[in-house]
Amino acid sequence: MIKNASLAAIALAVIVSVPAASVQAADYKCADAKINTALNDADISISKRENVIAEMKKEIKDTGGSTPQHDKAITHFEEKLSKVKEKREALMKECKGEAAP
Repeated sequence: MIKNASLAAIALAVIVSVPAASVQAADYKCADAKINTALNDADISISKRENVIAEMKKEIKDTGGSTPQHDKAITHFEEKLSKVKEKREALMKECKGEAAP
């Protein structure tokens, strides 16, 4: 089974190895250019975090199963992903004029 340090190294390697260009920038049409940028940044962050989680789960499966520490690490990354998705949703509402800036 992989150890926590290995799990962290895998996560970091995946985050660093996913180039920003691999995520296609959307052509958002928000009135505020800062929101357009924030939405694109959120899209990149979501893609990277999803890749990290998938890679971690694959590594854990390939090495024979998870430990409570692995489960905790994955839960941590999934919570971070959820927060980024919530932030992106709020930005989308702001872009559409449905929420106050």
